Amino acid sequence: MARNIINNFVYAWHQVFEMPLPVLSRRVQEIPEDTHMQSTLRVYYPAVGAALGVLIYTAGWIASVFPGNPSASVIFPAFAVLFIEYAFGGKNLNMMTAFLESRLAGLSFGDALASLGSGQERLRSNLGIITLIFTTIYRAACFGMLMYYDRVFWIITVLAGSLAVKAHLEAQADEDSNTDMIWLSTGIIILATGLSCIPGAIAGIAISWIFAAWFNKRCVRHDVLITGAVARLASSYAEIILLTAGIILLIRR
Repeated sequence: MARNIINNFVYAWHQVFEMPLPVLSRRVQEIPEDTHMQSTLRVYYPAVGAALGVLIYTAGWIASVFPGNPSASVIFPAFAVLFIEYAFGGKNLNMMTAFLESRLAGLSFGDALASLGSGQERLRSNLGIITLIFTTIYRAACFGMLMYYDRVFWIITVLAGSLAVKAHLEAQADEDSNTDMIWLSTGIIILATGLSCIPGAIAGIAISWIFAAWFNKRCVRHDVLITGAVARLASSYAEIILLTAGIILLIRR
């Protein structure tokens, strides 16, 4: 059983991230495509998100110990943003900025979503470049504030919750009834890593679930097929929303 758990975790990691696992990657030969296996792997999405969050949290802890908290609050945000984008192969930020550019250019919600995954997500205007820069700076500022106020643990909640959104949407697209297990694993992970602020952890779970349900309803209303690109976009926005929620809920404590 332990071997199956490890294998499923590695499969899920490689299905979500572009960044390989140094030692365990050799276990992956080909990810099974059958419906049951895909349903199982989605339950592991929050866990692989939390694992990436733990790596970033560890880096934040080391940075706060050695350079000192104020300087770490400058160094750490750049590392966090770059490391997350490296893990996702830059796809999340690319999808998010392309969607924003389309919306700001006047495309409807449905048309902007439908254009994702077409291979044309490159920036086409100065507006897209400005959006990319603003989004990156905003994320870095959020990471910096979490670091400065010693709330780096929230990054685990952010990544676990955002990947739970991705898993939920993919499950809805496949008419998979396993969403309860996805949110059960998400709740356990976020509560376990957020013991220092249980109300914040509960809020993180609620925000993730509400956003996933809302985004799915918007897609249904606009008759948009939920593809991998659309689920990835929703995960990216969930990350921004959860980062913002962390600043609001935790900084004033």
